Amino acid sequence: MKTALISLVLIVSTLPALAKPGLCVGYFERNLEQKIAGPKVVVISGTNREGASSLKVANTMRDFLEKEGATVEVLDLAKVPPSTYSSTNYFNTPKVFKQKYDTKIGEAQSIVIIVPEYYGSFPGVLKTFFDYVQAPLAGKPVTMIGVSSGKWGARSAISMFAETLVHRKASVSGETRVNIENVDGKLNESEVKDPQVRKRMRGAARDIVKGLDVSPSERIHGEALAKVTGLDVVSRLTLNSGLEVSGKFAAVILEPRSKEPIYLQYSGPTRLLENNRVHEGQDADVHSTGFGTPIGILKNGVRLSHLKSADDLKAIGLVPGQRAKLEFRSGVIVEGDYVGFQKGEAGDLQILTWKKCKVTLGEKVLFAPSWGTFDMAVGEFVQKLSL
Repeated sequence: MKTALISLVLIVSTLPALAKPGLCVGYFERNLEQKIAGPKVVVISGTNREGASSLKVANTMRDFLEKEGATVEVLDLAKVPPSTYSSTNYFNTPKVFKQKYDTKIGEAQSIVIIVPEYYGSFPGVLKTFFDYVQAPLAGKPVTMIGVSSGKWGARSAISMFAETLVHRKASVSGETRVNIENVDGKLNESEVKDPQVRKRMRGAARDIVKGLDVSPSERIHGEALAKVTGLDVVSRLTLNSGLEVSGKFAAVILEPRSKEPIYLQYSGPTRLLENNRVHEGQDADVHSTGFGTPIGILKNGVRLSHLKSADDLKAIGLVPGQRAKLEFRSGVIVEGDYVGFQKGEAGDLQILTWKKCKVTLGEKVLFAPSWGTFDMAVGEFVQKLSL
């Protein structure tokens, strides 16, 4: 990415005040701020039984998620036409299913599944529903809430259904899982009434919306990063994927509502490395005039750092030599000819390489195809910054 910083250098040279630490951020925010809705979460009531307890639990979870700022839709499997589940549809998924359900699953950034326990397992209709879902689940965070009339809270049902989700390479969370045992005594006519269960569900909703893989103390937040932009010193920034970016940290774009970093910009020679080992083709002579990259979670909820193989990347549309597009939750769009990837020592995805690539945020072009190869750092957040 040999000329990635041309537009930034011009901006700073014509507006000298922006070169002061942190002021570049204000310029980008004023010009790039957009209305970004809360994260999209789909809550699935995992049975087609009319009047099921699962639906009351789903509606309660919806309320908690909305209070945390999420945009939530409940999918009630009882509303799916019975004819949809005909065996003749396995290789010919009904158009209405694709439009109404498959699209919603694909657009969701996180999925919550209410899993009732039927005779020690999960409902067959839940498995069939996901058999029909063609939207990629690779890397997508999924939380399960187990519901049972017995004392175990559907633990066996959740364990069994998790195998289906893991096979689809979904990111199944154990930290946000909730088990509700003896459910009949913990509901009223429309929702969960038990205070302890509500507390657990509220905590899970908060964690889901935050989308944190680690505690807040283990990440560097946007406003802290903004304070060190524009300093004429070489720093080293580490993403949660393990990738390190070494160079002069020039600017950061923050998401307006959360103030979390969504785009990082470096000026001058920049290196991409891990544990002092420079990745092949990622030394300072390659990124001699700067480096820029989006970070964060994709619009559909996928965390790129969770993907491990070429098959995982293929599942989200990244095939070497083919045109591809990644849309981030922040609104950043990366579109171009996908070339390939580089991993870290532990096998974690760290770099995606593109040709003829354009990176945009709204009407602002962050990287133009004429600037050469675009090497995109993989990571959802900044874990460490060393000056």
